[in-house]
Amino acid sequence: MILFLISHIIYNVFNIYKFIIKDLAQYKELNTEFKKIKDAHSEYVTRENEREKKIKKVNSNTELSEEEKEKIIEEAQEEFNQFEYGFFKWGMAQDMVIK
Repeated sequence: MILFLISHIIYNVFNIYKFIIKDLAQYKELNTEFKKIKDAHSEYVTRENEREKKIKKVNSNTELSEEEKEKIIEEAQEEFNQFEYGFFKWGMAQDMVIK
């Protein structure tokens, strides 16, 4: 009888251990996905801020003509648009999909 109880306790402890290990693996996987999302968001915000800084710098430059300013701003916007398109089509946004 005692052996039966001990074996039953060991069996239950083993099952609890399996659930803990499974939960830990899921936690690690979700944490990895969260880090990817965080890194992707950081990269996106950095690129967006770079574009804004470039536009502000151009607008405050009194030596440039309006046409030159417009051209530089359009180039900065186009550069960001290309990054953004790639970001959501092929890049980091694909890493953000949680399975």
